[in-house]
Amino acid sequence: MDIDIIGSSLTKELTDFKNFPYKVKHIIENQSINSLFSKPFNIEMAELNTDDLAEITNAYRDLNKTHVKKLENDPAQNMMIDLTSELNDICEINGSFYNVSSVSLLSQPPEYWNLARIQKFRNLKLYLDKLVNLLGNYEKVILLKVSVHSKEDQEFLDSLYTLLQNKLDNLLAITLPELPENRNLFDAPLEYYNDINNMIRKLASNNYNDQLLFDEIHSDDHLSVFINYIESREYIYDIYKDGKPIFSSAPTTSRTFGFTFEQPGKYRIRVNPVNSNVEPRFSSTYDWPGKIDQLQKFNYIELPEKNNDWKIDILCYHYDILGLIGNPYKYPEGYNNIPVYLEAEVEQQDILYSSQITDQVLVMANDLDSISFKVIMDKFTGQSQDEPLVKYLYHLIENPEADV
Repeated sequence: MDIDIIGSSLTKELTDFKNFPYKVKHIIENQSINSLFSKPFNIEMAELNTDDLAEITNAYRDLNKTHVKKLENDPAQNMMIDLTSELNDICEINGSFYNVSSVSLLSQPPEYWNLARIQKFRNLKLYLDKLVNLLGNYEKVILLKVSVHSKEDQEFLDSLYTLLQNKLDNLLAITLPELPENRNLFDAPLEYYNDINNMIRKLASNNYNDQLLFDEIHSDDHLSVFINYIESREYIYDIYKDGKPIFSSAPTTSRTFGFTFEQPGKYRIRVNPVNSNVEPRFSSTYDWPGKIDQLQKFNYIELPEKNNDWKIDILCYHYDILGLIGNPYKYPEGYNNIPVYLEAEVEQQDILYSSQITDQVLVMANDLDSISFKVIMDKFTGQSQDEPLVKYLYHLIENPEADV
């Protein structure tokens, strides 16, 4: 089976492996959807100021908009799409969009301005119908849903995944494993790419029709599944809590099902195909501890009257704060190298007031595992071991099942 790819350096890594299950027909790398469907900025290769063949090729095709024509005129049977390139810097020239990396190679680049992320998202929605029409030419479209370290980047990509899932009937989705710490998508261990290819192979296997494959997503207090089977089929979705069924849906042809946890417990979804020889299948089990009452986000902490309070030291160590609120004349060099500001110098909604400090320490105790929290407690409470709150927090460390 052959496949076209709209991807990034990640998909290049995947296709280099022998266990990649498809024969690649056309591949487009590092191109934003905004750029793919824009009008061309016609140039000759001689106008590009680089000797790197890959850079010349990508920039020439980007600026002249030759990529999409190949896919429209001679599509493969299947398509794989990776939207990581939507994180690239995109610029606008006379109402059309291009990679900044392409425009910067021009010997005489025109005036341009970079798109903010929200502008990229809004423009992409304008091109969505063109993308959907193109992807509709394929038997299957495999969407690789990547995991990145940046929360802002992840939220942006997740919004794009949702747009496509709501528009494409021929979509199959694979949520990729989380990246190892301090590694990016293009510099991961070989095992990472091998595992992804094994996930793709399941969608290309000969017994694809006899399997019950689905993509599952767990985020905070929400669990959902997306069925990776294109043909129409009815399902009943069961929710299990602590090993017992608590809800069954009516038969439905919807390939998507999700729910939000309300009580602490161990949850999973059972997918039951109706009138089918395919066996039911459970999602993974997710242990949800329940909601923790978080205080507002804060960038500053008000110094209590007891200035060397160990609770301040713990919070400053754990949270990425911008400064403390107090008397800057008393602390001309700051408090433990943290700048001190007057309350009037910052936004009040960004302040954790001294009356809230103890509650925030308890929130922190819930957020961290007992070992990590003990390390922090040992570091800062040496002179305060007899305080009731310190004793209580150590009790929580030794008895993690206790209620805060």
